[in-house]
This record gives sequence, C-alpha cells and structure tokens, in this order.
Amino acid sequence: MVECPSGRRHADGRCVTPGKWGGKNAPPQAEPQTPQDHRGDRYKMDHIYNIAKFLHVIGFAFMSIPLFNLIIVNERALMGPSLHYATDRYFENMIKRGAIRCYVFQFTVFVSGIVILFLGPGLSAIWANWVLTAKTLILLFLMSLLSYVHFSIQPKIEKLLESMSPTEPASADLQVKLAPLRILRKKLATVCLFLVITAIILGVQTYSRFH
Repeated sequence: MVECPSGRRHADGRCVTPGKWGGKNAPPQAEPQTPQDHRGDRYKMDHIYNIAKFLHVIGFAFMSIPLFNLIIVNERALMGPSLHYATDRYFENMIKRGAIRCYVFQFTVFVSGIVILFLGPGLSAIWANWVLTAKTLILLFLMSLLSYVHFSIQPKIEKLLESMSPTEPASADLQVKLAPLRILRKKLATVCLFLVITAIILGVQTYSRFH
C-alpha cells in the first residue's frame, strides 16, 4: 500500500490531503445554520415587528391630544369671556404640556413606522403604496402644525398672560389681544384632529393591504 504524505487515511482507505493550513492547524469552519436557527431568527423579527406595530397603534391613539385641547378650550369658554389668572393659567399649562406629550407620541409613531416597514415590505413601500405616502405626509404635516402652535402661537399667549396679576383684574385690552390667538389655535387643533382621524383610517387600509 502506498504511504500517504500526511500519514493519515479516511475510513475508506483514501489518503487525507492536507490543506494549505496543514491538517491539525486548519482553521475551524463555521457550522451551517440549521432550520431551528432560521426559525429562531424569524421568531425574534416577528416579536420586534409586533412590538413596533403595538407602539405604532398606541402612538396614533394618544395623538388625539387635539381632541382634549378642544374640550379644554370649550370648557374655558363656558366660564365667560372675562380673564381670571388662576383659571387661565391652569388651562394654558395643560395645553402647553400636552404639546410636549404630542411630540413624544409623534416620534413614537415615526420610529415604529420605520421599523414596521424595514421588517415588512421595505422602506421603498413609502413611495410604492399611496396610502403609506399619504400617512407619511400627514404625519409630517402634523409635526409642522404642532411646531407652529408650540413655538409661535403659544409663546405669544404666554407673554400676554405674564402681564396678568393674581390679585388684580385683567385689562380689557389683554382680552382683545388674547382672543385672536386662542381662536387660531383652536382652528389648528380642529385641523390636527381631522388629520389624525384620517391617518388612523388610512392605517387600517394599510394593514389590510399588507395582510
């Protein structure tokens, strides 16, 4: 029998040919993934997808803050046109802090939507599906309206309220200046609420299309 250069043979008698790394020093080979590994990866992705979808729905539900702001404004109107420091300060604080919460919910909807697309149909679906395109544009427009109210209208209202005194009645001139700003804010809140409802309806259609 011919002697093998490597000094080793297979079970069937063939010589073991050393690789370029040389027999025992050969680098370890990565084991191929088994079907169980693929199922585990798929389970993790499905888990992340479901969490993102849950946060997406919850975020849109809590983006109905414009509805609560409209309720607050209408409740304030029932108290009459005259200004009262404690009352107006209380209502304005609720509206101002609601805008901060709305930013958090909008950011949650945006990020979770990106995750859903990345794990689902792909980011290109934003342009391929008109419903997704409309939802994205609505979300961006909502962010713009919120920024306009929070950084433009609300500071003007806050500046006027700073001139009020807790112990002295407000001047009639202050009421004249406040009324247009509050009316504009109320109209924009109505538009935002309509857009949120529209986006939710479109979201239901998107879910049906993908599933």
